[in-house]
Amino acid sequence: MTWLAVKIFFDKVLLWCKKYWQILLGISIPLVIMLLTAGRKNDLRKALEFANKKAKEDREAMEESHRIQLEAKEEEIKAKEEASAELIRRIHEIETTHKVSVDRLNRKQKKELNDLLSRDSDPVEVSEKLADLFGTDIKS
Repeated sequence: MTWLAVKIFFDKVLLWCKKYWQILLGISIPLVIMLLTAGRKNDLRKALEFANKKAKEDREAMEESHRIQLEAKEEEIKAKEEASAELIRRIHEIETTHKVSVDRLNRKQKKELNDLLSRDSDPVEVSEKLADLFGTDIKS
């Protein structure tokens, strides 16, 4: 009677395996991978540490590059603000020393002044053009 019970049990197990073979395959694949990679734990750990180190170096390099770009942009903005302030100061100086008012300029001079103010130029070049425009000699 025990032999018959064992045979029936194994027949039921075989039928279950035939019906649900996907479950057995899903369980066996990770087990096989674990058995194949069991001896390589140190190699995998070294590879992971190397990848993390490289990622950290790349991130630091990008942060440094970004910081340098921001500093360059801030310096450029500061230089433009200084040039603008210098231009305003020189225009005011011209108006006060030479009694030139923007309201009393003719159309051509107003147009040239507006063009000069709208362009980003070197302060020395601006003073030379202002001197040419108003016919005076302005020292930088």
